[in-house]
Amino acid sequence: MRFKYYLRGCGFGIMFTAIMLTVAFHTRGVKEISNEEVIRRAEALGMVMPEETEDFETPDDSGESQAEGDGQPEEDEK
Repeated sequence: MRFKYYLRGCGFGIMFTAIMLTVAFHTRGVKEISNEEVIRRAEALGMVMPEETEDFETPDDSGESQAEGDGQPEEDEK
């Protein structure tokens, strides 16, 4: 098969695919939903809103939580 026929076939295939996908995406129609609808769906799937959570202890500046012990590194016993 000649190379130019191969390139021509590839070009037609790419053009056909681009046209087909353009038509498919434009005829599909996109439904716009409100922010309230998004939040309602997210809560139904298990999302927890910040107002519903308890305040947990946050780490201090050293990166360790103050509730993790006395701040001394643990020694490995052998």
